Amino acid sequence: MKNLILKFENRNKLLIVLFSIIVFIRLWHVPELFFFGIDEEYQSLLAWSIIKDFHLIWIGTSMADTGFYLAPGIVYLHSALLWLSRGDPVILGYAGAILGIITTGMLFFVTQHIFDKKSATVTAVLYGFSSFMIGYDRRFWNPSMVPLISVLMFFTLFKSYRDSRWWIAVAMLLGVTVHIHASLFIYFLAVLIVFFVGKRMDAKKMSPITWILSIISFFLIYSPLIVYDLAKNFENLKTPFRLLARGSAGISENHLTLLISTLSKAVFTQSNIATNFVIIGIIVSTIFLIFRKKMKYEYILLGLLSSIYMILFLVYPGKILEYYLLGLIPLFFIMASQLIKHIPNVLLTILLMLSIGVNTVMAFEQGSDSGLSAKKQFIQSISKELNGRSFELISPQPYVFQGGWRYLFKVYASTPERSTADQMFGWIYPEELDKEKTEVKVIISPPGDEVFPKTKKIVSGPFTAYIIE
Repeated sequence: MKNLILKFENRNKLLIVLFSIIVFIRLWHVPELFFFGIDEEYQSLLAWSIIKDFHLIWIGTSMADTGFYLAPGIVYLHSALLWLSRGDPVILGYAGAILGIITTGMLFFVTQHIFDKKSATVTAVLYGFSSFMIGYDRRFWNPSMVPLISVLMFFTLFKSYRDSRWWIAVAMLLGVTVHIHASLFIYFLAVLIVFFVGKRMDAKKMSPITWILSIISFFLIYSPLIVYDLAKNFENLKTPFRLLARGSAGISENHLTLLISTLSKAVFTQSNIATNFVIIGIIVSTIFLIFRKKMKYEYILLGLLSSIYMILFLVYPGKILEYYLLGLIPLFFIMASQLIKHIPNVLLTILLMLSIGVNTVMAFEQGSDSGLSAKKQFIQSISKELNGRSFELISPQPYVFQGGWRYLFKVYASTPERSTADQMFGWIYPEELDKEKTEVKVIISPPGDEVFPKTKKIVSGPFTAYIIE
């Protein structure tokens, strides 16, 4: 065993160094850099309700304006983590960072297994050092697991071509997607298309037992939503039809701009005309490369999954945000590696070093003055001033943009009798609501806002609070 370890270290010294740096960057100052906002609060409140009074839940968080509820898997995971930390959300920050590290390692393994070690190294460097992805790894919410699931879907679909038993794993992952994020639902269509493409390319046929196990695996994981739909007249299952009823005018120019700019930021840390043209060039060149290698299943699979992701993103009829592309980004990096690996080694080394340097600097420059540690210090300063008095927590700005505070006060100080958050989340903690008059009001105001100049003012970092007797 010792000889095997030494042999591995000798052959992979550069990889070990690079991966060590990736681990360091993601674990650097986690409490200071972890973002805790309204999405994290929503999940944390649901998770804490399970810890406080254990009960089964059949749905998780709702997905924006779609009316669709995810399955509760992430809420249960959230609950387990908060139970370990006794409610302190800092553990979520470490979970997000570790998830990013695992995804980088898995991306290297999958790319090396399907293509080659050089492609894998390029892909891992692009993803592991991307300041854009590092920024998202400093959160822990539903989209956090999207890149990892996307990589695993690519891997299992590739393996299923030669060994049909892998369709059981594909079915399990499809079931998992309904627990994670709606952006992964593209894989329901993708899997269907890949299945028929594989049949035309003489993929291994599925045996009856594999069919049965695949169907059972999917429905077992999906089952919480079946229970919910049976109780709610299948409202959740009707969501895709409601979305289709909205209609679409075809490819949205705004969506196209967002697609290119997001991929550009993922690679180059910023989006401008030059970087956007490079991204377009990579996409077009990769399509040409796939066409040249059209008889190779791995290239067809990569092209299909990436194309379906981009097309559905472009034609989606509702509001869409850049994090909906988190599942495409690792696939795009694999695509890019198939082109980049053909660059002469000396030039390739220089380009990768520049990419590492620029992205590392950008990652360290991402601000830490409004992260979890800063909010904790701010809350403790307010708590000291309150000195045990009952209070109402008010956010004059819309809570959807200024959320997260109620849960943090509950964990780091004391629970507000009432809060602005109650309008959105009061249904989760009805027993904690108090309609009696409180002794003081605490108003969390945006930086520099002097709306309440004659009250007690507390400033900590970028945050300002006013205490009204």
